[in-house]
Amino acid sequence: GTDDPRKVRKMTNAIDTNRFHQALADREKTRQSLGIGDELVLGTVARIDVQKNPMYLLKIAEAVQRSGKKATVLVAGTGPMEQEVRQRAREMGVENVVRFLGVRQDIPQLLAAMDLFLLPSLFEGLPVTLMETQASGLPALVSDRVTREMDLVGLIRFLPLEEDAACWAEAIAGAGIPEDRGAYARKVLEAGYDISDQARKLGAFYIDKYSQRKER
Repeated sequence: GTDDPRKVRKMTNAIDTNRFHQALADREKTRQSLGIGDELVLGTVARIDVQKNPMYLLKIAEAVQRSGKKATVLVAGTGPMEQEVRQRAREMGVENVVRFLGVRQDIPQLLAAMDLFLLPSLFEGLPVTLMETQASGLPALVSDRVTREMDLVGLIRFLPLEEDAACWAEAIAGAGIPEDRGAYARKVLEAGYDISDQARKLGAFYIDKYSQRKER
């Protein structure tokens, strides 16, 4: 049974859902501080390296631009491919659409400012960033290389990495924006990914282990 102490207990990646919930109150202020008006704000929080497939992100930006939709793509993070990706963005003519923000400490605020998250990764384990997007009530379009178990509350849509990224542009055009994003922080908490909740569980787990050992 599950009470067998030899079994390894799988603790979920914990995040502080409260911070993401609170940041939603400042959404408009954050958008203004970024100079964003009424356009659709797409974005990603990722290390700019091969795994995260940043060149494909540019293809998505290009496909969205071609569709005539007014959108901005925010890229929070840095990495070994940053200069190469910036150069390619210029060559593709999407340098006005894609904004490189560098390393940011205000991730909850940035996610609150976004309308749709993009993660076209070539491979992923259990990306913490997708826990954060869900705690922010932020819909995400994610490559089908990412494990399906990441979709806790129905906010993630999985797409193939097709050559021209047109299917991503179509998904972006058809994406519905949730009315009450704050409700999702509650759902993520209920799914067991809140840090305070996990800390309590972990504490109870170790206290239980310790008392079992003393009994022997």
